[in-house]
Amino acid sequence: MVKIQGIYKKVEKGMWQSYKIMATEDLGKESNYKNISFITSLGKEKIDSDRTKGFCHLKFKANFIVEGLDLAQLQLENRLEIGSAIVEIIALGKKCHEDCPALGKKNNCSFKEHIFFCRVLKDGIVEYNNTVKMI
Repeated sequence: MVKIQGIYKKVEKGMWQSYKIMATEDLGKESNYKNISFITSLGKEKIDSDRTKGFCHLKFKANFIVEGLDLAQLQLENRLEIGSAIVEIIALGKKCHEDCPALGKKNNCSFKEHIFFCRVLKDGIVEYNNTVKMI
């Protein structure tokens, strides 16, 4: 079963706060857009344990951590129901920066394999442990 295992919102530049419940309409208000980011729990673990930290290790934070999801199951334009919200996948993975230190010969960045972005189609409430359903 796919579940939400973390909810985060940027509260000021470089500062993120953890929540147990969040209205999607509250995400992105500071930047005037409705795109939200997700990372798999496996991806979060890999990124936290990476020895070589790249640019995204230091700057990227997902709005939601999702447990039990394999990104290979997803396609662009898939719709997901999360709590009472409905989102549509607009990007799978993340483009790497050419001069990122995590892209050395022996370093493989985990970001492109475990991150996806969605736009909110229907605002709603998302809670920790909510099930994520493909619709």
